[in-house]
Amino acid sequence: MNRKHDVFRFRVEADSQHPLFVVIEPSGMVIELDEGDHVTVELPAAPGIMETVITHSPERLTISEPGGTPAKVWDSSGKQVW
Repeated sequence: MNRKHDVFRFRVEADSQHPLFVVIEPSGMVIELDEGDHVTVELPAAPGIMETVITHSPERLTISEPGGTPAKVWDSSGKQVW
């Protein structure tokens, strides 16, 4: 396995009745998702054990970038926004 190319990709969705703020730290990106919308987040592999923290509150989901390696984010249309 070539760790340089390993990534963790996942989708974050707002429910059908409430908007959701997705915050990427430490980069400081804030994405507001309308009700029912989604983004795809890709966290690249970091050296050693890849560990991230995801914190949820009613209107916000905060995702920390492992090892300070920048995340990539695509909106629901497939356009890369970060």
